[in-house]
This record gives sequence, C-alpha cells and structure tokens, in this order.
Amino acid sequence: MRKEVLEFWNKPSFKEQQSLISGSVAWAQSEKSADYHRSIIETPEIREYMIAQEAPAVLEIGCGVGRVLGGWPYRCYGVDISPEMLKRATEYLAGSQEKSTLSLTLTDGTTIHLPDEEVNFVYSFLVFQHIQTQKEVLQYISESLRVLKPGGYLRVQTHRGLPVPENKFGGFHGRFYPTVESFAEEFVGPGRDVTSCQTGLGHADWLWVTVRKTP
Repeated sequence: MRKEVLEFWNKPSFKEQQSLISGSVAWAQSEKSADYHRSIIETPEIREYMIAQEAPAVLEIGCGVGRVLGGWPYRCYGVDISPEMLKRATEYLAGSQEKSTLSLTLTDGTTIHLPDEEVNFVYSFLVFQHIQTQKEVLQYISESLRVLKPGGYLRVQTHRGLPVPENKFGGFHGRFYPTVESFAEEFVGPGRDVTSCQTGLGHADWLWVTVRKTP
C-alpha cells in the first residue's frame, strides 16, 4: 500500500497534494493557519515541558512541504516518505531557520533515521489518517518512542471513521479509527503513559492522542 501512497505524494505537479492539504480554503490561507495548528499540536503541558529543556528538539512525522515545521523555536527534524515533498520542504523552509537547527530526512515508512533519545517532542498532523495498515501505525509509534528522550512527548492526530480493509488502497482514507479510545489503544504499552485523548479539536472528526515517555 505504501507504493500507492508514495505515488500520490510524489507527483511533481503538487496541485492535487496542495488541494488535499489546504482542503476547501486557498493555499495562502492554509499557510496562515500554520500558527493555529502549532497551537493545538503543542498543548500547554507540552509547551511548559519544552521551555524547561536545554536546546529542545522537535520531530514531525510526515512534514510534507514544511508548512507547520518551519515555525517552531526549537531544533527541528522532519521526515517524509516522499522525495518530492522533502524537495519542496527544503525550498519552502529556506531562510526560515538556520541550517544548523533544521534537518529533513527521507523515511521508508517504517524507520525514523535518528539516534535513540534524540528529541524532546514528536508529533504527526494530517498524516496518520493516510497510513494504510495497523502495522505501519504501530511501527511509527514504536520508532517515535525510541527517538524520544525520557520524559518527552508524542502527540498524534488522525481522522475518525472506519478503516479501509487491509491490502485495499483507500487514497486519503487510511487506517481511520471510530473513536479516540480505539485510537488510544494503539499507544498503550510499557515505558509510556497516555496523558490525554481529545476529539473535535480543530475539526469535528479529528482525534488526538498524547503520550509521555516514562522519565
């Protein structure tokens, strides 16, 4: 299924991808909404934690063109499965941050190529809803926890709905979840605590789960 997803996001025209990212609003308006999206991604709890860290670092899973990633006052890492998206992110973020504070890396959809305990905060926004299989969802969660420092946070958004059957490409519609509780079950395990579950923040059908890696 990753092949079909990659083919869509790797199209050089960018028109279809841009439309999916911005939804019913114009792209320029979508760009302006990045500040709002950062405000609901970084909860007050996470913000307080980040401010208290020395040289804090953040990682975005599925950074796309860098619309959200570029505005953080932290060291920033971004990963994406699409070389075309990373190329656009490099251009989009040029000049927005010093090169020493920004790193963009291609991922194969299963591995995050960062050392263990490298970052303080991992998030994913408008990405997990495109992931097609539960196996890939769980792999991203596992990799996120691996690269998180003890005490760090993972915050993930997805879309409410019924998942597409395994091995059937659903385009936009991937591994949806009917409730935030069912989504939160994917994050339960040793070495981490689910600190919050939210529904409807930013969109009526958005589901949010926040996890803290055990200090």
